[in-house]
Amino acid sequence: RRRLCADATTLGVHATETQKANICTRSNALLRKIESWTTIQTPYMPAVALLRSAPELTRGASNDADKPENLLLWLPSSLGTEYSCDRKLQELEWELRFAQAHDALNEVR
Repeated sequence: RRRLCADATTLGVHATETQKANICTRSNALLRKIESWTTIQTPYMPAVALLRSAPELTRGASNDADKPENLLLWLPSSLGTEYSCDRKLQELEWELRFAQAHDALNEVR
């Protein structure tokens, strides 16, 4: 998601058709993955269905609201205290983020 957003931003005004097509293909693939994620996520996190139905909350703060890289994924940490989520899911997200931070630190070394 972040890589696609960064690549699309650096594309520039004089991008070739091949570069534009590559970004479009990656964007479509990301959208399909996000749609698959939301299908799987809904039974485990029912509150997310309500949040997705609120149009002002569905997308990120960007002006390019139609781009899949700006869609919110509604992970357990983004739900806040007003919406409940299974504790195990919160722990799994914590383990994922801890591992990502560890990998990033190893890359810096």
